[in-house]
Amino acid sequence: MGLVLSGKYPTIKAQELIIPRHSLAPGATITLLERTYYKLAVIALHEDGGANVRVDITTGNAIESAYGNEQALEYVADTTVSISATNEGTVEQYTPTIEILYMIW
Repeated sequence: MGLVLSGKYPTIKAQELIIPRHSLAPGATITLLERTYYKLAVIALHEDGGANVRVDITTGNAIESAYGNEQALEYVADTTVSISATNEGTVEQYTPTIEILYMIW
């Protein structure tokens, strides 16, 4: 568990979920995070994945995409999130490390 803030207000907890890199064959798609509700979260894509690996972050009904060799941040509030990755290249490549920082209260 991360930082805990409390007192006369409701307890607020900060937690972290790290999704490690996964190897993807050419044309393969993998679900990295099943649809999950977050009250408040920041999703960070590290730039340690393959240049042809497309990462799709679905928040509610919107889809944002980034590639594995790019840094990206996505802020979400009071919505569901799911993450998948597809290797659009012709050789095996890795998904980037994904870090989700979220708060619970």
